[in-house]
Amino acid sequence: MTKRADVAAAARQCTDVDLLINNAGIALWTGFLEPDSVEAARSEMETNYYGPLLLSRAFAPVLAKNGGGAIVNMLSVLSWVAVPSGGTYSASKAAAWSLTNWLRTALRKQGTQVVGVHPGPVDTDMASDLTLPKVTPMDVVDKR
Repeated sequence: MTKRADVAAAARQCTDVDLLINNAGIALWTGFLEPDSVEAARSEMETNYYGPLLLSRAFAPVLAKNGGGAIVNMLSVLSWVAVPSGGTYSASKAAAWSLTNWLRTALRKQGTQVVGVHPGPVDTDMASDLTLPKVTPMDVVDKR
């Protein structure tokens, strides 16, 4: 999802798409003064911001051809707040939240709905070391 050629190939191959869910994400839980914090920030931005940007750009014409469709960006409650070990993750998700708002206005004319989902901690491998209550992935997508 971060390699332009792969993203373009996926969009060429998947021509019947009417829903794009940008769900991939990474959190490296790096403190501000840790030696690799800048590299962590770059990695998280690459996946959490540039990945959805590339996928949305590639699939926007496909969505338009199929009646507009929708883009769902999986964000995080940490889009709005930061914690000491997650500042780089928060910054990348805040950027993705801004991207979501930009896409909403940019794709409105073609009839594409764009939404962001801001769950709290979800019980996935990425959050396995967090010692606070988490929802299951099924709870996040439950339609009830």
